Amino acid sequence: MASERRQSDDEIDRLVGANLRKWRGDLGLSRKAVATCLGVTAQQVAKYEQGQTRISASTLFALSRLLGVEVNRFFIASDGEGSGEDRPPGGPHGPGHNKETDHDRDLAKFLKVYSKIKNAHVRHRLLEVIRSLGAMQD
Repeated sequence: MASERRQSDDEIDRLVGANLRKWRGDLGLSRKAVATCLGVTAQQVAKYEQGQTRISASTLFALSRLLGVEVNRFFIASDGEGSGEDRPPGGPHGPGHNKETDHDRDLAKFLKVYSKIKNAHVRHRLLEVIRSLGAMQD
């Protein structure tokens, strides 16, 4: 009985991880960008995606906001046929859309682009511009 339950738990962990990997890829987000948003390492995100490490409720909630999906969607197997049912419902008209989701997705996109800037001086100047723009909002 216990081994059957453990196998079932492992299958759920792999399903949640597979959905995370698919939706992250669909959005063009690197593991590093997702990791930065979650406050974990890219290696930890890889373990989540492979079902090797169970995702906590708070992390799953953060992922749902970042990816624009409802938490329950992580537990639904995708059909893999490209029907659209396995895609995150976010976007301007999807049920996963709200201001917090927009903010988190914009942050992830920014981190993806920012992490590609190799020149430290350019990164520093970009941060100065962003700080200036943020100060104008106050």
